[in-house]
Amino acid sequence: MDATRVLSMLVVVAGHWLMAAVAVVDGRVSTRNILDVVPTLQPATWALQVMPLFFLAGGFSNAVAWRRRASAGVAAFVGTRLARLTRPALVFTVGAAAILTAGRALGAPSEQIALAGRFVGAPLWFLAIYLLVAAATPVLLRWHERAAMAVPAGLCAAVIVVDVLRMGEIVDVGFANFILVWLLVHQLGFWYADGWTERMSHGGAWACVAGALGVLVLLTGPGPYPVSMIGLEGQMSNMAPPSVCLLLVTIGQAGALVLVRPAACRWLRRPLPWAVVAGLGARAMTIYVWHVSVLVVVSAALVALEAGLPQPGSALWWVTRPGWLAVLALVLALMVALLGRCEQEAPAKVRCTPAATWLGVASASGGLSIVALGGAAAPTVWAGIGALLGGRILVRTSNGEVASQVRGS
Repeated sequence: MDATRVLSMLVVVAGHWLMAAVAVVDGRVSTRNILDVVPTLQPATWALQVMPLFFLAGGFSNAVAWRRRASAGVAAFVGTRLARLTRPALVFTVGAAAILTAGRALGAPSEQIALAGRFVGAPLWFLAIYLLVAAATPVLLRWHERAAMAVPAGLCAAVIVVDVLRMGEIVDVGFANFILVWLLVHQLGFWYADGWTERMSHGGAWACVAGALGVLVLLTGPGPYPVSMIGLEGQMSNMAPPSVCLLLVTIGQAGALVLVRPAACRWLRRPLPWAVVAGLGARAMTIYVWHVSVLVVVSAALVALEAGLPQPGSALWWVTRPGWLAVLALVLALMVALLGRCEQEAPAKVRCTPAATWLGVASASGGLSIVALGGAAAPTVWAGIGALLGGRILVRTSNGEVASQVRGS
């Protein structure tokens, strides 16, 4: 599961870097999605949209951690996770907002600053949702232990109902799936923690992969859903908010995970692969929150240097992608080397009372949502930073039991 979490994060990072189709057209910077430029690539998102795997891995690790440390109490469990998840996000948000504000003050075009702010702030949606889902682990795990089948079945039914209403006249109801879908995917991680992979046969795993693929073809071909699992302009999105198609992707990827698990576990018993997984896993949030900023900075530098960006989708564009990824990875590695320690927070500092913990979760998630929706260059970013910081302060300084010396799983 550690390797799954790291791999999914790296695929998300590489996917964002490859999807960015940056060009200069008539002296203006043009930013498009390569999936719009080359529509035949859209089915690849069924395999490469791996955020469901991250939530599944999160469900596994949160279930294991809570079962081991339930004696510390719900507030300590949730507060420790809030503190650990939000520290790299706070460092990033303050840094990005300060840099973009300085850029505007130094005369950079407001339109480009605003565009950069929307790009770099967008990935925080994930942390806003994941924080809420992780905080619900003690309750959801109790439901799982009492009704393992009923909970995901009920959530799945709710997702389908929301999709039906969303395709009708009640469009805004679709936002409910931001919670329903990710709760369900996180819930599947509990099944993994219960030993589901050991009990599932290869035939069952192949059935999950083939079944999910077959239904996806029907829903995105003659059906009403778009092919891409990444939201594209002018299309209903399967991702924001997520749709039932994303659940099918989850089922297919979970089946594939069962198939590769034996070989992957043998490989991970080797010292070097495991050292890489452990090192990247300890800095996963830093990698995630900064990777789009690295993309924006490198793209802006190439435009400023008039480096002659190739036409997106052209043969030259594809030939230069390995070098493009290598440069971005090098810059990101330097960023992580400078800032990666911000994830290593001493959990003994976390102090929690139940009321302060839940207020802290709501405040931190709200702050992350404000930045994700408005961007890191909008005036609202400082309100988001204040809410995020307030959530951390509520957890760290409230009177109550000191969380035991626990690091997040």
